[in-house]
Amino acid sequence: MLVHAKYVFLSLAFTGVLVFAKYEEPLEDLVARGVRLYEQREYDGALYELNKAMGRLKHTPGHSLYEKVSKNLRLTKAKLSLERFAKRRLSPSLSNDGLSPLAAETEDFAVTQSFGKVIARKVWEDLEVAPSRHLGIGRTVTVLPGAGVELVEAQGRNFGLRCVQAGSFSLSSLHGIDLHSGAYLIHSMRSAKEMKLKAVFSDLVVFSQYPHAFMTSVETNGGLKIIGLLGKIRLSAGSEELELAPGELVFCINNSFSRKMDVELSTLVATSKLLNDFSVEPVFMKKLKQQALIQALRTEKKFRTSVGDVKGNRNFELKLLPEK
Repeated sequence: MLVHAKYVFLSLAFTGVLVFAKYEEPLEDLVARGVRLYEQREYDGALYELNKAMGRLKHTPGHSLYEKVSKNLRLTKAKLSLERFAKRRLSPSLSNDGLSPLAAETEDFAVTQSFGKVIARKVWEDLEVAPSRHLGIGRTVTVLPGAGVELVEAQGRNFGLRCVQAGSFSLSSLHGIDLHSGAYLIHSMRSAKEMKLKAVFSDLVVFSQYPHAFMTSVETNGGLKIIGLLGKIRLSAGSEELELAPGELVFCINNSFSRKMDVELSTLVATSKLLNDFSVEPVFMKKLKQQALIQALRTEKKFRTSVGDVKGNRNFELKLLPEK
C-alpha cells in the first residue's frame, strides 16, 4: 500500500524497532545476494551470505533451494582456495593461506569501538576486530548478528563509520567504501572530499562543505537508502544530483533517485541501534538531539508510518503504524 505522508517513522534497517513482528529476510533474497557476490568475485561476502542461508536450510534438507546453496557454497570455497594459492605462488613471503602477515598491515583505518564478533578478511591474515586495532585499504569487514563496529579513517580523519547487527563492507580507499549488506552510520566533523559509496546497483558520490552525518543501508534490490542527519549533503549518481537535508530520506538505484520524504528524527534518536548500541555515543549526538527538537517544534501534524523497500525507481512502500 502506498501512502502519502509528510513525516515518517524510520524502517527497521535503521531503528531496529519491532513494529509488527521480528523481520527475517526472505531466504530467496539471501541466496540471490550470495550468488550475485560470487559472480562479482566477492567470495568472502558470498561465503558469508550463503552460510547464513545454509544455516536456515539445515533444518529443511528437502527444501528446493538446498541443492543450489550447497553447490554455490562448494564453488565459493573452491574459488577462495584457488585465490589464496595463486597469491602464495606470486609472493613466497605470504603466509600459508596466501595472505600477508598482520605485522605488514597498513594503518589506514582505526577501530574505535566494537562489540560481538567482527571479522576482517582479505589482503592480510584474518583477524577478529577489536578497539585499538588498525585496518588497511582492501580489507573486507564482516559484522556478525549481535555485533557492531565503529572505525575512523586514520590519515586525515575525514570520516567515521558505524555498522551493527549483521553487515559486510570493503574498505576500497581512503574516500570509498563498497557496501555489500547491512546498515551504516557515516559522519565527518569537517568539510570533506567527495566520498564514494558503492552497492550492487548503486554508485553514489557524497559531498558536503560542512560537518555532516547520514545513515545508509543496502536494500534487497541492490540499491541504497540514505537519510540525512546533520548538515546538508550533496548526492550524485550518474547524471542525477540532489541535496539532502537533515530528516530527509531518499532511495538510489541504477543511478536514479526516488522522490524525497521526511523522517521523524526524534524517534530515530530514541530507537536507532546505530546511535545507541555502542558504549560511547557519536561525537555529534548533542547536535543531532538539537536538530530533532527543532524539527519537532515546527511540526504540527505527524503520521506514524514505516518506510519499506523501494518500489521501482521513484516510489517506495509505506505502512501505517498503530497508535500506542
